Amino acid sequence: ESEKSKYFPTSLRNDKKSIFGNSLIGLTIDNGSIGMQLPEDSEPIVVTFNHEESKDLYELRTCVFWNITSLSWSGEGCQFSHIVSDSNTTVCHCRHLTNFGVLFDYVGDADPTDSQLSNLSLALLILSCLAILVTQALLFFLKSGKRSSTKTLVENSRNCTLFAAQLAFVTLAGQHNHVSDEVCQFFGALIHLFYLAFFAWTALEGYSFYSALVTVFDKKHLSSKMFYLLGFGVPILITMITVIVSQAGGYNLYLRRNAGKEVVACWLGVEAMPAIVVPAGFVLLANLGITITCVYIAHTARNKRSISSKSKILASMRNTILLSVLLGLTWFTALIPTSTVQQYMSVTLNASTGLYILAYSVLANKQIMGEVRERGSNMMSSTISGTMSEMVSSHASTAGSKS
Repeated sequence: ESEKSKYFPTSLRNDKKSIFGNSLIGLTIDNGSIGMQLPEDSEPIVVTFNHEESKDLYELRTCVFWNITSLSWSGEGCQFSHIVSDSNTTVCHCRHLTNFGVLFDYVGDADPTDSQLSNLSLALLILSCLAILVTQALLFFLKSGKRSSTKTLVENSRNCTLFAAQLAFVTLAGQHNHVSDEVCQFFGALIHLFYLAFFAWTALEGYSFYSALVTVFDKKHLSSKMFYLLGFGVPILITMITVIVSQAGGYNLYLRRNAGKEVVACWLGVEAMPAIVVPAGFVLLANLGITITCVYIAHTARNKRSISSKSKILASMRNTILLSVLLGLTWFTALIPTSTVQQYMSVTLNASTGLYILAYSVLANKQIMGEVRERGSNMMSSTISGTMSEMVSSHASTAGSKS
């Protein structure tokens, strides 16, 4: 009957050469609303099937699952273990991470369990978090007290909220199979709050750029209290409103579900995406206007000096790129869902934000790099000097004992 079924085709999707045999062995776990307590060490789930001895080549077996979104068999996220399987046993290792592309997916096209996008997301987000830690450590030890207090406040807050948001997404978004729906919704709300705070501080960074370049002689700048109110107060307010609407109406807005109504991530559902897309879209449009204004002013200033056209163009391009990545304009790629290529582009550009911050704040900063080289040189000199002193002292002690 399976060969006649339109719901359970006998071949893998996009692979007509892989055909199911006479025996199909499977395992279904339907735990309802009860959370499955699994180890949190990111090890894959191991499923072992014991069956009658098979004379076929077991190396040709495949571990798949039924994707209720695409209504097809899929091998993404599951691997057949050649090492421990034999003629009587089939062992499958399955791991389903969370695709970073769901963050702005307001149409429901992004597959949270896409293994390739999920692995790319995990790698880039971890690198981004490490880059932020390195940046903050260097800025703290090398430039403490040497910068504008407002600039320091905005940069530190943006970096810390981005680190918290990315770390929360990596560790919490994919916990839907490990915890109850209530805890999963709490995780989703936490991720929502951190990303809203990141976009709020990105907007404030755009404001600080605009103030520094355009309103040079205007003394009416925002106070630190107002920065904190806008940077943290507004995100908390939006998150609280979303939580209240979700709980009061029983909508479970912080459970991302697929077409089969199955929870696939601890994140905003498609119907609740305006809670992140609208605030972020407002920030991006504002920062786009600021970027255009700043680049235009800088270009106009260069026209008044004797600089070659090539240098002007290169300088304008450099400023545009720097401002774009710092003010979050790469997130426009996530706001316009079109295809799989767009998803890869969005994940690559936006999961790497911490790397942009490291490049701008440290690697491209001559003062910081100069201090790094100076301290590195001093440490090397001290180490060499100490080693030489120990060698001389040891040699002198040996000579004294012989005499």
